[in-house]
Amino acid sequence: MISIILVLGVQLHAEKILLTPETAVESALANNISIRQNKITLDSKKREKSSAWGVISPTASISANYSKTLPAVENKKDSISLGASVRTTLTPGIFVQVEKTKIALEQQEISYETAERSIQLAVLQSYYGILYNIENLSLLENSL
Repeated sequence: MISIILVLGVQLHAEKILLTPETAVESALANNISIRQNKITLDSKKREKSSAWGVISPTASISANYSKTLPAVENKKDSISLGASVRTTLTPGIFVQVEKTKIALEQQEISYETAERSIQLAVLQSYYGILYNIENLSLLENSL
């Protein structure tokens, strides 16, 4: 259907366009809305995968203490204590969510490839169908 419109458009405007199977496929892929939507969804899934581990939020704390004893106390000793800790919570749900994100990306990659191949096949079928019909018309004209 797309190829027929292109051929009619070329005839109406009296422009000659060299349309090879490769350029027809490239043009269809570049201008197909379904391919664009699949590409946007694929990019979104890639971003989700890259930020999947972002749900982990570690906490860090640092503490310091200094104490000085009063001068009246024998064996007076000053003391200093320092402490630091880093903590995060890892649950099995985090790993499951990261795995789901990876699978969703793989599914979208397959969906995108399938859509591209479907468009390629439809365009090539239309292209060669038009060539066949043109040749068939030429043969019919010659037989008259």
